[in-house]
Formats: sequence, C-alpha cells, structure tokens
Amino acid sequence: MTGSRTTSGTATATAAVRRTGEARYLIAVLAQALEPVLRFDAPADATLAQFMREHRQLGGRDRQLLGDAVYALLRAWRLALHWLAQGEQPMPREARMRRLALLGLALQAGGAAPVPLPGASALQIVQRARALSTDGGDTDWLDACTAQMSDGLPEACQHNLPDWLADTLAGQWGRDTFWTLIAALRQPAPLDVRVNILRAKRSAVQQQLAAIGLSCQSTPYSPWGLRFDDKPSLQRSAPFQDGLIEVQDEGSQLLALLSDARRNETVVDFCAGAGGKTLALGAMMRNTGRLYAFDNSAHRLAGLQPRLQRSGLLNVHTMALQGERDERLQRLAGKVDRVLVDAPCSGLGTLRRHPDLAWRTGPNDVASLQAAQLAILQQACRLLKPGGQLIYATCSLLDAENSVVRAQFASEQPDLEPLDWQPLLKKHRLEAFAVADNALQLLPHRSNTDGFYACAWRKQA
Repeated sequence: MTGSRTTSGTATATAAVRRTGEARYLIAVLAQALEPVLRFDAPADATLAQFMREHRQLGGRDRQLLGDAVYALLRAWRLALHWLAQGEQPMPREARMRRLALLGLALQAGGAAPVPLPGASALQIVQRARALSTDGGDTDWLDACTAQMSDGLPEACQHNLPDWLADTLAGQWGRDTFWTLIAALRQPAPLDVRVNILRAKRSAVQQQLAAIGLSCQSTPYSPWGLRFDDKPSLQRSAPFQDGLIEVQDEGSQLLALLSDARRNETVVDFCAGAGGKTLALGAMMRNTGRLYAFDNSAHRLAGLQPRLQRSGLLNVHTMALQGERDERLQRLAGKVDRVLVDAPCSGLGTLRRHPDLAWRTGPNDVASLQAAQLAILQQACRLLKPGGQLIYATCSLLDAENSVVRAQFASEQPDLEPLDWQPLLKKHRLEAFAVADNALQLLPHRSNTDGFYACAWRKQA
C-alpha cells in the first residue's frame, strides 16, 4: 500500500469519517499503524502491509483512508514534528501518537497534500484537525499550533527533509532548483506501466484498458509506457493477468531502453531484484539470445518467477550469486555484450513514492553504498567482451552515488572508454536530460519520473 489514492477533498473525507461515527476508532487504529512506521527501521509500505494483514477486520474504505493518512503524514513529517513541539511539554506518548494520527487524517483530507506554506494552508490543516478531534485534551495543543503560525513556519517544514539531506541537495543544485525539486518530490508519483511488446502494441493495450474503464495516456518518452489518470488496482485486470503490462515507472523503463539490448546478444542484469528491467530487456531482445538476471538475494529473485511466466519470456536465466568468486560469474567472464548495473543505492530519487526513505537514510549509509557500488562495478566489468558495454544506474539524487562513483570507477579502468550516448538520446528525444560526462539525469520536476542517473562505458578491443 502506498497511500496513492486521494479523496475529493476536505469535505468528502471529513464527512466520510463523521458519517460513520468512526472518528475515534480511526484515530486509534491509525495511531497503532503509525507507531511501527515511524520507527523508520523498515520500508513504510512493507510495515503498513504487515499491519493490514494483522487487522483483517478493517474494511476496504478504512484501509485506503488509513494508508493515505500515513503517507500524507510522511510527506509533511517536519511540519508534524514542529507542531508536536508546541504546547505543554513533555508530551505523553499516548497524546503524541493520537495527535500524529489526527494530523495524518487532517492532511489526508486535503487530498494530494501540497507543500505546507506559512499562512492559509497550514491553518487549514489545523482547522481540519480541530474538526476531526474527538479528545478535549487536544484543544490547547491545537490552539498553540495556531498561535505560533503568526511567526511563520520554519523552512524545514517546507522541504520535509533531514537537515543533512536538504543541505546536500541545495548545495548540489542551488536554492532555486532545490525548491523546484522539493515541490515535485512532495507530490505523489503517477502510476506508470510498461506494455509487453512481445505480446501486444501499446495502442491496443490502451484500448483494452479503456474498455474496462481504466483511462491512461502514452508516456511522453518511453515507447512502451502508459500513465494512468488515476491509481487503479491492476493486479486482477485481464491485461495484467495476461502479461500485457507490468507496473514500472517511466524512468526505469528509460534505463532499460538506453541499454540498447538487441536480438541474440548475451546480456546481464547484474542487480536484477524482482526483475522489472530484466523483463524490459528480454522484450527488447525479442525473446532471443541469453539474458541473465543476477542478484545476491534469492528471495528478491523469487519475485521475478511469476512475472516471467506472465511475460512469455524464455531467454531469462536467474542466478542468486554467492559472492564475488561465484563460479558462474567466472564462466561468463569476457563473454557478455551488455551489463546493466542498476546498483543498490539510497533510493532518494523515489521519495515521491517512498517519503520515509529520507528518514531511513543517513550520511554513513551513503558512504557504505558508494563503496558497494564501486565493488559491484568492478565485478560487472569483468564480464564484458571486447566492445561490450557497461551501463551504471541509480535511483539516487546524490552526486556521491552518481557522478562521484562514475569518476572514481572510470579512473581505475583504463580499458573502458565513456560511451557517447548523444545519438541514442537524440533518437529517443532525451537530449534535455543529458548532463556532463555523457551521463543522463532524470529528475521529477523535469521528466515527471523518479530521479535516476545513468552513464555507460565500452570495453576497448
């Protein structure tokens, strides 16, 4: 659950709670759901899904309402922390969790939860919380929240990031671009799917989806993508069950596209995970050649198997690697045409979908990831045959995981030369996203995709 659906506004959501007389119940349940999420020691979506499995008595409407409220609160977490500091302190734990739940419902009632600003929008949130409140003890606290608004809200309430991350991004991009990026990151991401070109054309799938009441448009850059006007559940739809579509952000589709995988090649998806890019690569190869999906987690790779069955791909070979000295790696050394390394990273380019990531990641994590990224690239490049291509990608916004890794790795590999992506970028109308050193950078405020970075090298003959 990602808290992706929104209500039609304040009146609808507030009335829905009041009409059923369940306000007190929902606040109590939401407080329970928030407690494990706000430890920030596991992904919020997985934690929330576990909570829902443990509370099967919740109906569909309540599940959606609660999920949306959790994500609305995460998208305004610095604002919530600021307001929790108002009024009498220290705040008892029970009151703290109840008030966080109250804020979550108030934020959710506003729909997509735009960036809170000093003045009207912040005041509206407090007014909604006051209307939803069922505990008289919250009145003084809400009064204190209202009183401090005359001084305006701290900047942190608007960027909603830990200070170290806000400072890093502002230093990278400059303040104007930083705030434009923040505005995009604070909005929920659209729902994109990739059409399986082995089985159908995009236009035909779009018509089939429309016939069952699911409206979508072609993505602006990926030739395989469709973007939904809403966020419907697709898993039980015929196009999904028949392997015609897979949920995949357009940016992720573009990384597969830029690998330029071709028929009858030997290709490796080195960090395949559950295989979203593997499936796209296999379709590009038209089910020919040999496509290897590597990962160091057999559990993650297990998620690829049902997707492979739906896709119709027969050229994919999955391998759970046992380490750098895995014999299967040695057997492929010097034989591979293309290796895609979508490296483990902070994932901060996906904050639209996973706003909790900002609070589960610290500078020490980034340093550890950087070391892992370099080690993986060193392993992957050994597989290349002369003329083979190595593509490095992350879904991070940080230079430390992107251009810094690219530069350090390139300095240690004299037999690799940077791949000139300009012709390929021009072919796919992606020139606007080219950055220094023949790299590509997608950013939510520019491409309306998750944030991605990619670059490539060719092994000299």
